Amino acid sequence: MPGRFLSSGFFLLNKSMKKVHLVILIVVLLAILYFVTGCTKTVYVPVQSTRTVTEIIRDTTVQVQLQAIRDSATVADTLSRLENKYAYSDAIWSRGMLSHSLGIKPVDIPIEIQHKEIIRTDSIQIPYPVEVEKIVYRVRWWQQALMWLGVALLALVGFKAARLFLER
Repeated sequence: MPGRFLSSGFFLLNKSMKKVHLVILIVVLLAILYFVTGCTKTVYVPVQSTRTVTEIIRDTTVQVQLQAIRDSATVADTLSRLENKYAYSDAIWSRGMLSHSLGIKPVDIPIEIQHKEIIRTDSIQIPYPVEVEKIVYRVRWWQQALMWLGVALLALVGFKAARLFLER
């Protein structure tokens, strides 16, 4: 009787019966998929990561205090010149008029720029997924044997029902 199933016209069923069989097959596959993946879940575990940020803050407004210099001269001439390390001054008496000129020397003044350096260390926790299998209830060996026996009996009843259905 092994060839009877194929020769009985299973593939010659009408379209509505094929749809029913397809729906039953899909439901069974979805149930198996659900029971296989039902006890696992994804848990995100945080991992600590350290980041160091260095900030340098410079003060761009600089005030330079120059050395105070005071100088004077008295001469019996029509020409007078005063000079220090930053500037020079010329005074000339001519035709009853006093002419005065002032000039600045090109001098580099060393200045110290103040800056603050701030070092900040941040600890950031970055989660990443980890699969955790959670055992809700552990099935004993005899319970598992009963389940397999139930599956075998259901398969036997299914085959008997299919044989009765196909013999009609």
